[in-house]
Amino acid sequence: MTTPAQSTLDGLLDLIYPPKCLGCRTLNPHHICASCLLEIEPVPRPYCPRCGHPILHQCWRCRGRIRSFTTARAAGDYSGILREAIHAFKYGGARMLADPLAHVLYRYLNTRADFPWRRTNCIVPVPIHPARQRVRGYNQSELLAERLCEMTGLPLLSNVLVRGQHTRPQVELSGDERREERQSCIPGGRAVSGERKDRAARGRRCHDLQHDSRVQPGSPLGRRLQGVRRLPGVWSLTPHDYPSYT
Repeated sequence: MTTPAQSTLDGLLDLIYPPKCLGCRTLNPHHICASCLLEIEPVPRPYCPRCGHPILHQCWRCRGRIRSFTTARAAGDYSGILREAIHAFKYGGARMLADPLAHVLYRYLNTRADFPWRRTNCIVPVPIHPARQRVRGYNQSELLAERLCEMTGLPLLSNVLVRGQHTRPQVELSGDERREERQSCIPGGRAVSGERKDRAARGRRCHDLQHDSRVQPGSPLGRRLQGVRRLPGVWSLTPHDYPSYT
């Protein structure tokens, strides 16, 4: 969560170093100009109706597997300005990119989303381990979720999931190594195990829009959702898809 002190510091830095578009380098207060945002390519079709990865015929990722989420989608292809923005946002300390990236998500929801996201009751950011957050200074998924909640009017539930084990960054692991780390699951918090499950049991449909900054083959997204898998709808939304589709 962005604190008042961080907002003040960001404002002072903008005065000293006027923000420029990450793509074309022109002065722009939003850090990515409208022209560069229009260059973001959608995920190539056809893609799997469940996990959202591009496919030729059948999705080998979903075939014969029980998924813990209802639908996973990416707002854009992992290339060009979107790839550069994600790297700067996640690894370069550029938390100011939360606003333009949230707009990418919001535009996708209102123009190309093929799942009933308007039935969503809340937005749940995927947590990172406290040790990694101390190093990074923020949870990029939570920053994006905060901005998206402001745009959609949906409530933010940041205590639903907790990360129980500090693992290596997924980008450093092969597909087999990612699968080997499935024991490091993220259990559900009180918000899922208590009131929300009671609501679902009473027949009131509860839908979560699960939010992460990245989906990767063999990623822990599925095991992160074990605590909420009994809810009628769990939809995952990320700014971009993973670059390797095979």
